[in-house]
Amino acid sequence: KQRWIVVYSSIAYRKEQKTIDNLIIKEAEKINKRAWHFSNKEFESKSDGLKEANSLDKKIKYHSIKSVEVETIMRRKTKSRGRPKKDEVMVEHYKFHVKFRLDVDAVEKELKQKGRFIIATNIINDISDEECLIAYKDQQKVERGFRFIKDPMFFVDGVYLKNENRIMSMVMLMGISLLVYSLLEKKLRYTFRQKDELYVDGYREPTKNPTMKRILLAMEDIHLHCISFKDEIVDEKIKNMRPESLQALKVLGPEYLEMYSDKGNDVEVTISWKK
Repeated sequence: KQRWIVVYSSIAYRKEQKTIDNLIIKEAEKINKRAWHFSNKEFESKSDGLKEANSLDKKIKYHSIKSVEVETIMRRKTKSRGRPKKDEVMVEHYKFHVKFRLDVDAVEKELKQKGRFIIATNIINDISDEECLIAYKDQQKVERGFRFIKDPMFFVDGVYLKNENRIMSMVMLMGISLLVYSLLEKKLRYTFRQKDELYVDGYREPTKNPTMKRILLAMEDIHLHCISFKDEIVDEKIKNMRPESLQALKVLGPEYLEMYSDKGNDVEVTISWKK
């Protein structure tokens, strides 16, 4: 047994309505161009011309024919040049001017189907419609999380494993990585909103909801430069630390900042952004 829930979303409806409005504009441009070309075509038979004129609305979704005007033109029966002679036979030719109108009924019928989607579940009674919708939307968070596995910057496609145990270990590592990735992103966004602070990296628009990928890109070229003497490290320096990297570390907390620099707490973060 299955239970199907039809969900209506006003936000999705408005987005799809804009899409239909754009399709109507494009279709109007297309059929007006087609009507103009057709109006320059001459027919010897009125019935043949009318038949072709009435077929212009085929494969048209949002418009229909409003009117068809017939223009009669007298032409020579033979294709001779010069002035027509008095006794020369003239025959009628026809041109057709087709006008279109917006098919309101077709547009309304299309709009009635928009903004709706179906959720199907085999849980019949133990969950309400609202809880079912929330559970369905929560699945997207997991799907978006695992999307980073396909991202080229993680080089997962360069790992080839055949042994079943190693494959299981890799899946476990990726799951833990995704957990850490998601928790860090959640902490960053929560702290930015709490402090009412914008993350600015100088490349994209400032935001209170940066993705973890955006933060990692700002920190990927940070290096620990070690100076050693007689196999002993005598000095350590952090290289390529930029203002946006320091800002993210400060938001995460002093324990994160300390990992990169013991003097990081005294650094003033000054960031500018130009659109």
